[in-house]
Amino acid sequence: TDIAAVARKNGDFEWNIQLSATGQKVSKNLGRYGDTIIGGCKLVPNKGRSMAVFRARERRLLFMGYDETSPRSVTLEGLGNSNVLGCGDHDSDGVDEVLFTTRDDNNRMAIVGFNTSGRRQLVGAFNPFVRAIVVPRPNSLVPLVAALSGSDKEGRQIRIKTLAGSFAFPLLYVDRNSTVGSGIFTDQGSEQVSGLFWTNNKTGKVFRRLLRNGSRTTALFALPQGYTLTRPQYIRRTR
Repeated sequence: TDIAAVARKNGDFEWNIQLSATGQKVSKNLGRYGDTIIGGCKLVPNKGRSMAVFRARERRLLFMGYDETSPRSVTLEGLGNSNVLGCGDHDSDGVDEVLFTTRDDNNRMAIVGFNTSGRRQLVGAFNPFVRAIVVPRPNSLVPLVAALSGSDKEGRQIRIKTLAGSFAFPLLYVDRNSTVGSGIFTDQGSEQVSGLFWTNNKTGKVFRRLLRNGSRTTALFALPQGYTLTRPQYIRRTR
C-alpha cells in the first residue's frame, strides 16, 4: 500500500505520496478546497489506485495516476443531488465505477455508479436508509453495500446487497447508538472474509460479524475510556 496525505496549499490540494516499491516521495496537485477527496479507487486502466476528487457543483470528477502530469476530467451526466459513497468495479472490467447515494426516478433511495466516461452504469434501488457503506470483498472486484436504516424497536437494521450477481445474507441489527465500519478479516482457518464491525457508543464494546453463511456476531473487546471507533473510509469532505 502506498501512503498518501493531502494538504491544503493556498486553497489547492497537494497530494504527497510515498511509493512502497522504492520509498520515493511524490507530490502532485489535484483539486481545491471544497472538492470531495476520493481515495482507494482504480480509475485508470492497467494502473494502481488513483488520486481523485469530486467537484459537486459542477458534477465533475477529476482523477490521475501518481505518474501522470495532468488530471483527467469528466462531467457525470444526469447526476442530481447526491453524496459520494465510494467505488467498486461492478462490471469486472478492471476499472472502478464511482458510487453515489441518490434518489431514482421514482424518488426511492438508490445507489448509482458512473464510469470514467461520465455515463451512468448502474442503478440499485434500496429501501429507505440513513447511510450506506461500501464493503470490500477479498476475492471479487464487485463490492457489497451495507445500507443502514434508522432506529426501530430492534435497533438499527443493516441490509447487505451486491451491485452485481447475487449475495444472500440475513438482516442484521446493531444497537441504535452504534458506529459501524467495514473491512476484510482473517478467520480461524486463515481465510479472508468480508465483515462489519461496530461499537456500542455507550458501553464501548466492539463487535464483528463476518459476511458469510452461518456467521454469528462476536464480541471482540471493550474500548478504553475516552476512546471512540473511527470508520475506515476513503471519502473526505472539505467543506
